[in-house]
Amino acid sequence: MGIIIGIGVYLGMWLDEKFPNKHKLFTIICSLVFVSLSMWQVIRQLKKFNKD
Repeated sequence: MGIIIGIGVYLGMWLDEKFPNKHKLFTIICSLVFVSLSMWQVIRQLKKFNKD
């Protein structure tokens, strides 16, 4: 989970450097998207675990 979020933050920071903006929007957006992705992955694994 932490690795996925870290990748999102790194990607957002890289995009903010490549396309500068005032509020670091790429970092915020990528962080939220990758947090959602990691939560989806955890929920999916828990459902699989509970099914077994």
